[in-house]
Amino acid sequence: FPSHDRQLVISFDFNLEPMAIVFSHHWIDAQGEHLHFFDEMIVHNASIPKACDMIKEKYGDYLHLAVVTGDSMGNRGDIGVRSNATLYEQIRENLRLRANQLKIAPNPTHENSRAQCAKLLHFHPDLKINATNCPNLRLDMVQVQCDAYGAIIKKNRKFISERADHADCFRAVLS
Repeated sequence: FPSHDRQLVISFDFNLEPMAIVFSHHWIDAQGEHLHFFDEMIVHNASIPKACDMIKEKYGDYLHLAVVTGDSMGNRGDIGVRSNATLYEQIRENLRLRANQLKIAPNPTHENSRAQCAKLLHFHPDLKINATNCPNLRLDMVQVQCDAYGAIIKKNRKFISERADHADCFRAVLS
């Protein structure tokens, strides 16, 4: 769960329906390295203001320590906004974050991130996913499959097993 002495990592995956958000902490202390995924949100109709309101309501007291990451597609300008602000600029403004609180890396290839995820899941000394608060992340981690070329199968969003939205949030935290 959130802590005032650990950085809150908020990871976004932008989709038309739904938008996925995953919350985690990553820290190193005398006991070693820790990576805990403790909550998730689903935002229907992909509304940035709605997503930010949900985040402020639940984690407003922790935003001064927050870092936002996620799908690099959020760095594109939004033609629906008069200023053509990117989705991440809109999030930064809505959550009143500093520019250095955005940490958006290029999206890793599925092949590279699959190997990185497998290594992390197998060898990380303290990786936890809260099964109660992160049911969609947990489901993605169990059900997502790749094709013969190593790409995640995401052809039909009607199938939950082919969405991988929360797994994409997980992959972004690793980048």
